Amino acid sequence: MKLRRRESATECYFISMGLDRRQYPRIDTDIPLTISMGNGEQHVGVVCNLSRAGLQIGCDRWTATRMVPATFSAVPADPVQIEIQFQIPATDEAAFDIKTLCKVVGATRLSQNVYRVSVQYVDLDDNVFRKLDRFISASLTVS
Repeated sequence: MKLRRRESATECYFISMGLDRRQYPRIDTDIPLTISMGNGEQHVGVVCNLSRAGLQIGCDRWTATRMVPATFSAVPADPVQIEIQFQIPATDEAAFDIKTLCKVVGATRLSQNVYRVSVQYVDLDDNVFRKLDRFISASLTVS
């Protein structure tokens, strides 16, 4: 797994009007991820970067089109919700699983079959949030 601190908060992220409104730093990762759709479909992807508020999923075109419908706009009136599950690797603490509901807030096509889908946590448990916060803080100090 590779971790690297982002030097610029404006890298590789889709926000309407091209502005970045992030409040939390992100770390680059390559953690495998399972995505569950509301209709029972399951897909796989990779956590490309991770923050205290959300993450960015790397996936293929097929998976991206399931999360980002053709009617998706810069500010969706009814955001698509997905459930994600992945494991944060051990650092100072034991590895731990994250399973939470997220809403899709943006998407970027990098090439014909490479997409990045940005999601925001909807119901992250307080205990999991604290563990995630410690993991990100530790990763930022290592970078």
